[in-house]
Amino acid sequence: MKRLQCITFALLCAAAAITAAQSPEPVDTDDTGSTESIFAPFPSRIRVVTRGLTVIVAWEDSADIEGDYAIYRYGQAIDASNFGNALFLGSVPIGSMSFEDNPPDPKAYYYLVLGRDAKGLVYEVFVPLKNATMMPISVAVPEKPKGVIESISATRRNDAIVLLYVVSKPGDNYVLYRHIEPILSVPKLLESTIVALFEDTAGSFVDYPVPGISYFYALVEEKALTSGEIKLEAGVNATTTAVVIPTGLYRTGLPAVSAVSRNIPLPYLSLNRSVGTDGGTIADGIDLPEPRQLTIETEKALRRYLAGIPSLSMEIPRLRVFQEDLKPAAGAEDYTLGIIARDKLQRGVYVEAADHLIRYLSIQRTPNAAARAHFYRGEALAFSGSLRDAFFEFLLAEDRYYVESNEWINYILEKLNANPLS
Repeated sequence: MKRLQCITFALLCAAAAITAAQSPEPVDTDDTGSTESIFAPFPSRIRVVTRGLTVIVAWEDSADIEGDYAIYRYGQAIDASNFGNALFLGSVPIGSMSFEDNPPDPKAYYYLVLGRDAKGLVYEVFVPLKNATMMPISVAVPEKPKGVIESISATRRNDAIVLLYVVSKPGDNYVLYRHIEPILSVPKLLESTIVALFEDTAGSFVDYPVPGISYFYALVEEKALTSGEIKLEAGVNATTTAVVIPTGLYRTGLPAVSAVSRNIPLPYLSLNRSVGTDGGTIADGIDLPEPRQLTIETEKALRRYLAGIPSLSMEIPRLRVFQEDLKPAAGAEDYTLGIIARDKLQRGVYVEAADHLIRYLSIQRTPNAAARAHFYRGEALAFSGSLRDAFFEFLLAEDRYYVESNEWINYILEKLNANPLS
């Protein structure tokens, strides 16, 4: 029985405390110490939660407030001593019972909600856990992932273009692209020339392009290329101002041509003679034998030899894309070639495919990638009707893809033999 009386007494005390908290606050009215109850209502049950970068402050309205509610924020628990330093965030009408705040930083803050009368007078009542928070709250600003590019710029320095860039965390691999137009889309990225694939260590890169041509640049994370999540933003990872090196000031920008010139596997040519400006023949040119009529025996021998050669099939070979370009690639070089093969060649856009491939081959590639690119360009040219140009592309791919290239070479030779003007 005695224990029941103690519990009842405790409940009565708690109810009295709640009633006192919701009752008008007593305020001293003179220096004699006498008090008089002044009407000062306030909201109750303040709660704060975070949602992303937003802090949501919620409360329950007071039935005695006639105006609206003012919300404040401060770095310390807000009371009468520091209320003047608190930041006024805004006000909401009766019935809203919530307010959304977006703090400027991830620091911890306290919040306060005060009622106002119809004239805008604030009821300065500070009741912890009722209209003032006792625990700080902060938003979690997500950390930027490794390798995110924040900015890039290009400037001319003598006969070079210096690229300066900033990334959130250094050490990742990046691919630098160059084009004569702004690189602000994936199709434009495919048309661009890959300048370099490098690991970031210094936040800069020096490029030596051909003078007299205006260039734009784009910097892309290698991981973004392999995953296919490519994002190009002007002024962030793509330059918006063209940079050009004036001609005639420093170097020509073109490599010196060797006296011996020819792409393997074609034979070398010794270019040690020139043609005069008058357009005439070379006086000391190569001596060729005079044409002669074949003898009857030679003609018979040729007929017998040609009769024993079976006729080649005139059926055009099927379009072929190698397996390594049908799946996501691990490097930027294979990734770019795979996109051209799948998005252009397989879809039958042969003229664009041939153009993209010649741009792709404009810089040095690994032997395997170069051979596949020549093979694909040969297919694109053949299907678009340029058999003679396709023939030389297959010759360049023959060393590594002999069977596939020879199928096309035999077909083209047969077609040209049947129609030399094609």
